[in-house]
Amino acid sequence: MGSGESFEQAAQRELQEELGIQTFIRKIHSFIYAQDEQKRFIELFIAFHDGPFYFKDGEVESGQFFSFEEAQNLIEKGEKIHPQLNACFRWLYEHRNVLEMNNKAYK
Repeated sequence: MGSGESFEQAAQRELQEELGIQTFIRKIHSFIYAQDEQKRFIELFIAFHDGPFYFKDGEVESGQFFSFEEAQNLIEKGEKIHPQLNACFRWLYEHRNVLEMNNKAYK
């Protein structure tokens, strides 16, 4: 996050920088992530976009979409996933029915 930037502004900026898109986002959850002696405040946003996506800043080389079940299987197999992302995914997976309804409303 930049100085003086809100979580929502940072999320919008990252979508533009890393995926080349602008779209409506909605905050769906926030929590404190603690590991070792570090704590981070995390806010989750949901967004829907049909693409195309442009990986223009060099930070992201490519991307792939997974269903909730496919992503869960990767985690269960021990695929290398950032611990903070894993914590976010666990919450999303537990609430996937609500998120899927939001996706249908979007379309």
